[in-house]
Amino acid sequence: MNQRVPNSDRQLIPQSSLPPLASVFSEYENEKAEAYATIKAIQKDLRNGIPAKEIAVLYRSRNIKTAFEKALVQVDIPYMLLGERKI
Repeated sequence: MNQRVPNSDRQLIPQSSLPPLASVFSEYENEKAEAYATIKAIQKDLRNGIPAKEIAVLYRSRNIKTAFEKALVQVDIPYMLLGERKI
C-alpha cells in the first residue's frame, strides 16, 4: 500500500517492490459494448487466477450500471454493489 511519507520533495514513496499497474483507456460504441468488454477482461482475470474479491469495476455514471449488471448476470458472475447513492 502506498502512503504519504515525508521527504524534502513531497513525493509519494512506494512501500512495495511491485511494479505499477498499467492504465488502459478504451472507447466503445455504447454502454453495452463497454460492459461486455469489461466482463471479458474480468473472465480473463478469473481464468488467470486472480481472486474475484480482488476485482472491482468503477463506472463513470449510473447510466451504465444496468448494462454492467445485465452482462454480469448473463455470464453468471456474482457481484455486489457498494456505495450506490444519489448525489
